[in-house]
Amino acid sequence: AINVQRFTKVYIKEDQADDPLFSRVSGSALQGKTFKTFIALLDNYKAQVGAAEVITSHERKEIWDFIAAIMATGPMQYC
Repeated sequence: AINVQRFTKVYIKEDQADDPLFSRVSGSALQGKTFKTFIALLDNYKAQVGAAEVITSHERKEIWDFIAAIMATGPMQYC
């Protein structure tokens, strides 16, 4: 469930929420294509600032798979 709590303004930089955004996440949501393709991206990047990265063809495919997955969702159909 999502706990929106209160709204904020663009100029407010601090988190105005007292509680987490999600109180729980359905296990079925973690099996969806957008989530799975997102998780596949997480090992593609170096955490060190200024470290050069080499993007392999496999990583490039993971990026495009994620973009295709999110573009197929309802909210992105309005873009």
